[in-house]
Amino acid sequence: MPENLLVPERSSALGRWRDTHQRILQTKWQLREGLKVPRGSQRVEEEGYTLVVLEHGRSQEGTDQRVVPPALKKYFPFECFNAVQSLVFEGVMGGRGSILLCSPTGSGKSEVGVLAILKEQIEKRGRARVIYLAPVKALIFEITQKLAKRLPFLVTVSDTTDDVGGIDYEKVSIVVTTPERYDVLSSKGKVSPTLVIVDEIHGLNDARGGVLESVILRSMDRKDTRILGMSATIPNYQDVAQFIGASPSNTFYFGPEYRERVCYKIYGMKGVGVQAVSMQGPGSMPGFGSMSLDILEKTVIKDFNETRTLIFVSTKEETASLAKRLGSAIARHHPQTTKRLQDLAAYIDQAIARTSPASELPRTARDVEALKCFREEALAPGSWLGRGIAVHHSGVPGAVRRVTEELLGNGVLTLVCATTTLAWGVNLPVDRVVVYGTRTFKEAAGWSEYTLGEMVQMAGRAGRRGLSASAEAVIITDSMNTVAYTRIASFQFPVESFLSLSFTTRIFFEVGSGRDSVKKLREWFTRTFAYLRAQMHLELTAIHTSPEVLVVAALEELVSLKVLVSLEEPLRVTALGRAAFVYYMDPKSIFDIDRVLDLATEANIELDGGDILLIASTASDFKTLKKEKPTLSAQDLPYPIKTASAVTALIEKVSPINYGVSVSAQLHLLSRGRAYVPEDGSHKRDTPGATTEAQTPISSLPRVLWAIVSIACTKLHPSVYAAHDLARALETGSWRYSQKREDISGITVEVSIQNKQPNTKPTILPLSAISTSIFRAQHTQTPHPETITFTIHNPQKQDFFITLVSSRAHSLHLALHSSKAQIRVPAELDAQPSNFTLTIDRFRAFATPRLVHVLSQNEPSIQKLC
Repeated sequence: MPENLLVPERSSALGRWRDTHQRILQTKWQLREGLKVPRGSQRVEEEGYTLVVLEHGRSQEGTDQRVVPPALKKYFPFECFNAVQSLVFEGVMGGRGSILLCSPTGSGKSEVGVLAILKEQIEKRGRARVIYLAPVKALIFEITQKLAKRLPFLVTVSDTTDDVGGIDYEKVSIVVTTPERYDVLSSKGKVSPTLVIVDEIHGLNDARGGVLESVILRSMDRKDTRILGMSATIPNYQDVAQFIGASPSNTFYFGPEYRERVCYKIYGMKGVGVQAVSMQGPGSMPGFGSMSLDILEKTVIKDFNETRTLIFVSTKEETASLAKRLGSAIARHHPQTTKRLQDLAAYIDQAIARTSPASELPRTARDVEALKCFREEALAPGSWLGRGIAVHHSGVPGAVRRVTEELLGNGVLTLVCATTTLAWGVNLPVDRVVVYGTRTFKEAAGWSEYTLGEMVQMAGRAGRRGLSASAEAVIITDSMNTVAYTRIASFQFPVESFLSLSFTTRIFFEVGSGRDSVKKLREWFTRTFAYLRAQMHLELTAIHTSPEVLVVAALEELVSLKVLVSLEEPLRVTALGRAAFVYYMDPKSIFDIDRVLDLATEANIELDGGDILLIASTASDFKTLKKEKPTLSAQDLPYPIKTASAVTALIEKVSPINYGVSVSAQLHLLSRGRAYVPEDGSHKRDTPGATTEAQTPISSLPRVLWAIVSIACTKLHPSVYAAHDLARALETGSWRYSQKREDISGITVEVSIQNKQPNTKPTILPLSAISTSIFRAQHTQTPHPETITFTIHNPQKQDFFITLVSSRAHSLHLALHSSKAQIRVPAELDAQPSNFTLTIDRFRAFATPRLVHVLSQNEPSIQKLC
């Protein structure tokens, strides 16, 4: 490390980079109405709003269409590739160089992905390994279903959760997953893809973009790996192509003329704008003025029965409010028809009877009940469903969402009010899309504008390929954003890097992956999209003149967070850092959890499962989840929410609590149809009503809990029991691991102490249980012992978990399943008389191999006795 790099300079350089990056991003959005709208658009000034109209046409697509080759016909449901696919065909099939494809939504990019997979299988003779990256689970699900159906000879796995286990990635042909999950798999060497397909690569311009940059670079470390990046039409596509190593001949850019004809209308509301009241907080209805509502009503009412419309709003509460208002307005202009009601009832009946397309999905009794309620609601007098209007958001049961999508697709429903969950992954083109309000509430950032990717996905739903000659995309926003959204509509918004937001974390995971020197990390950084884009901004160029300054500043942050040992090379992670790396945790989150456990020890506070859930909720994984105050019903949970206790005060001192994580986790377990038996032995009925939204944190929570187990083990903290208990409960979907500890009567323990003097018999001391589940004893009688042996007699071969703490030895954790086991502890020569405490906890299936593995990673003296 260069000696002239002063700590203050390094720290300020990292801060300047982050601040400058934020200013650049904010400047993109703060385009005032005085600026000119893009060429080709029309601007109209009215008393209450500004209207910009922009229309994109279709090219002469039929002239260059390529017939699907005979050898590939069985994989494509059409005779000819369209213009985009035809022009890209030679680049995909003629070699193995990396490719960038930029084209509008709906232009057939996904078929190019299928083509690349087929090329890879041909090239590698069936031994290809493909990673298909997509930003959200809905899109992952759609891609997985499509590939499984189109390419049945391949093994395809949808990998959307955390460590699901049991998957042999060497035998899997295609893994469809998120960048975050691929980050875990690639950093641990579990996958070695020959082809990486990055869908929505413009996601670099997103808060999660730093992860995407990292995994693309890691993929490119393998000389034989091909990258296929697919993006919406963006102006700086050449920068993205350079980043992924695509040559000019393999860089394909298609403008808006390569999609269905779409008319964009951007309304900029003046004065009290669309978002005025919405900034009060999450879930509140935006302050729609009467004029913006009038515009919306006129837009959808004029041709309501003939036009399928999607209206996007930012929260689920707004979907219902808007559906109710529009239902009343439509009732005044379009009478309810008996045929629509009959069609609704018939289709839902088919779904319940599993004869509709939705029957392909797994169905539970809860799904059937939800569909029956949906049917009753549709046929109720005055229902907006009966008038052809529905809502779609994460709180709606999955079976109902699926049927809603099908009803809109076949025209039984003509208008759906939805959140952005419907924008991703569902192939549901419509005649008209309305984005009503352009701000969304995110816990980590508060109210902020939709990202480029979100807006592209929403507006891209306008246009039914081959079914309608034109489509309409309407955006209703504040007047100050009129020009910005017009630029997005006309594909004039450049993609920037967001690496600065997560730079320290990305450096940490690169160290964990093997880049153990400043030189290696500097070389990595100079290949990033962030470094490339910095050359385009004079403000950033100066900061990036000495990349090692930023790298060392990030390393110093990591040392201060106790996840790196020091700046001495080779760089090494600490036990705390190992937990962060293994369980894919943000280093700051791990540091905060470690602090909370230390504070609890200092305050002599014993943590139960409810406390552990609150500690877990502070992790960065849950910062985007809505923070809501617990309701009275939350007090009826197995672990009631304690908002004013010594534990919550202690946790809040370190990091904010998200009580919704605890509520969601407990509702999830209670809704699995299994009874909960609390430690006092009383029985509570299942709590109904856990919605799909309640499952949001469930996939991440076990991983966070296992990280807490790992941290607790490094410091021998008693919270290891509660954390392990909860992790197992969530993994199995059952509260059985939270049941009352069982009686371990029948187990006996004796201690044999061998003195140093020769020819002396060992002193044998029996340890009796002080309760039905715990053995504790102290011994101070024999000075200068040479060896201490604990013998555990377990004639019934019960499973139990042992903790041994001795003043003479390292603490031990053991899992035992045998009838007899011995623990030998060598004593120190000049030690004082020995004090030891041995605790045996008998949990139902508590001592799992995974826990022993976690423990053994943190304590070299741990062993498994069987």
